[in-house]
Amino acid sequence: MSDGQAVRVRTVVEIGCYHRRMAELPIMHAHRAVYDWVDRLKSLRAAYKAACEAEPARADRDSEWLDASLVYHSLRLKGLDVTQEDVHEARRASRTGPGDIGNALAAWSRVRDLAITGVALTPDSIAEINGLLDPDAAGRFRTGAPVAAYAGHSAPGPDVLPALLDNAMDWFTAESFNTDFHPVEQAALALIRICDLQPFPSNNELTARLAASVFTLRAGWLPIVVHHELEAEYRKAILHAVHMDTQPVVDLLVKCAELTYADLGITS
Repeated sequence: MSDGQAVRVRTVVEIGCYHRRMAELPIMHAHRAVYDWVDRLKSLRAAYKAACEAEPARADRDSEWLDASLVYHSLRLKGLDVTQEDVHEARRASRTGPGDIGNALAAWSRVRDLAITGVALTPDSIAEINGLLDPDAAGRFRTGAPVAAYAGHSAPGPDVLPALLDNAMDWFTAESFNTDFHPVEQAALALIRICDLQPFPSNNELTARLAASVFTLRAGWLPIVVHHELEAEYRKAILHAVHMDTQPVVDLLVKCAELTYADLGITS
């Protein structure tokens, strides 16, 4: 067998395994109707909408605060020693680079643009978000083995990454994905898939956390802010998820959604 044939065989095998894994993911959500979090979030969303209607300037003010909050918590989860005031100051000054805060603000601004325009996530847009986080890498897909980010987990080789990422993005735009899953679940599955594939040399989780909010924002929900105070729970949930137990990530993002409403003064 030639080297080219070996690569093609390995690609077909890895893509086949990936499709089987993707097919298994929705099974655990088949009984979502028994969960009460869907109704809780609906109530919080309705209460927040009423508060914004009562105070028209609130939505824009809160949006600015949420931008800074999301970037702050995301960078803290990355292990960076930043403060909320650092991020708020950069946000108020419209600084979008260089530096970790400015890069993250630029990447987040792009995520908001994608949600507003209704453009679906694509491999190119994911790469663009990653490239804004690390301009030196320019959003290039990795060409070597990934960093061993999760115990017992192996990300696919670089030769199959383009096909696997295409498949993931196709799934995210499928009618069944958008009708069978709540936007928070969609965000969770997107977060998991990018972490699972590890498509870039660095900033995979940060890219995933930012990109996941496309699904909530475009459906009229608030962005997903994974609070850094929940880091231990977050790390555990991601580890479960890359081993095919996605429910902990969904539960975590639900908790984070409720915390975000609470940060804005809206509680159930």
